[in-house]
Order: sequence, then C-alpha cells, then structure tokens
Amino acid sequence: MLAIARPADSSEDMCFTGADTTPALGDNDKGERIRQILLTVCVCLTVTGNAVVAGAIPFTDVSVTVVKDKVIALMAQGGTVEIGVEPGETVTITLSNGQTALVITSRRLLGFSLALRRWEEQSLDTYERIQAHKVQPQLIVVQTDRHLYGFQETRGHWRTEDLGLNETIAQSVGGGHLLAIITNERAVGFSAFTGGFFSIGLSGDETVLAAEHTADAIILRTTNRTLALRSQMNTWNEIN
Repeated sequence: MLAIARPADSSEDMCFTGADTTPALGDNDKGERIRQILLTVCVCLTVTGNAVVAGAIPFTDVSVTVVKDKVIALMAQGGTVEIGVEPGETVTITLSNGQTALVITSRRLLGFSLALRRWEEQSLDTYERIQAHKVQPQLIVVQTDRHLYGFQETRGHWRTEDLGLNETIAQSVGGGHLLAIITNERAVGFSAFTGGFFSIGLSGDETVLAAEHTADAIILRTTNRTLALRSQMNTWNEIN
C-alpha cells in the first residue's frame, strides 16, 4: 500500500539554509565591470542562444500525481509518463516547475525530463536525510546530509557531489539555468547545460559578502575577490 506523506505542490520550492542575498554592488570600477558582464551574458544568450530557444518545447508545463502504486507525469501538450513505486516505498514530496518535476521517496529521488519524456531515478543511501531542495524550470538540486544531487532536464540524468564531514550549507544563489550553493568551504555551481558540479574553494577566512545573478550568470563578492560563473561554462572565473 502506497503511503503519501505530503501532497503535490506545483510551485518552485526553495528550502536551502540561509537567504539569497543580492544587495546592489558599489559604484566603483569593479561594480561597473560586473554589471557589464551580466549584461553581456544576457545579450549573448539572446543573440546566440537561438538554438536553445528555437528548439524549446512550446508547452513547458508538467504536473505530477500519485495514483496507487504509480507516479505519473501529466504533460500540458498531452500524454502521461509513469514510473512504479516499489513495495514499502513512501512518497514524501512531489514538485514540478516548468519542464521538470521532482519526486522524493523514502528510497529514491525521481527527476522528470519533459524534453526526453522520461523519469530518471537516483538511489539514496540508507538513513540518508533530505535537508533541502530546489526545482527550477530546467534543473533540480537536492541537498542531503551527505551529498548534493543535481538533475539536468535537458539531459535527463542525475549528478552527485559529496559533502565533506564538516561541510555546512550557508546559502544558495541563482535562478533560471544556474544555481550556486555556498558552503563554509567552497562555492558549488550547477548548470542546466554543462555537465556536473563545479566547485571553487574558499580560504579559511574568506566569506561571501554579496551575490548577484541573472538566469545565466552568478557573481559572488567575497572578502578577498570577485567570482563569476556562467551557465554555458564549466568553471568559476576570478574577476580582477
């Protein structure tokens, strides 16, 4: 018999520890350069990203429901895709946003890709505890007490990043196609387009003072430097 501990929710869920602070940057040269970078990213994606826009699915909504021993994705353009729930498995959370959906059970994470019309599963370790999750239109990030899990809707698969024994999450920053998770040891980026998680270490006395983002770029100002991450690149860059 399937147990459902929480009803479905069709809104984006932001449950990471800490707040997404985005104070305005100063009026110095570095602040002006940061604004130019963010503007350039937006313009470039508008001009050169036509392949992404042109290839986008015209209907971008997916809903999730649980019926008996099945999790079912209902697509706005018609049709359903289902995945079975195992005996003794409990569905605890269902969320959807844009072209993707997340289902958390007592054993697994289930990510749905509207582009590929399929569910993809990620097993959880025994006694692994879910601590936070965020569902954006083309990506999902789930934080547990042991890992970060990321799902890319465009590729339809999960990525995993181990957390250190003493590593704690301070805040998350981002939206659209990009998300950054800030810990006491590093900044970890995840993009809907490029593969895997991308980390840059923070020194022992380095803290993030401010953050700014668009749908495709994130800027972090720390006590020591300014860092930038773009959705189409697989590395953090330091802005001098």
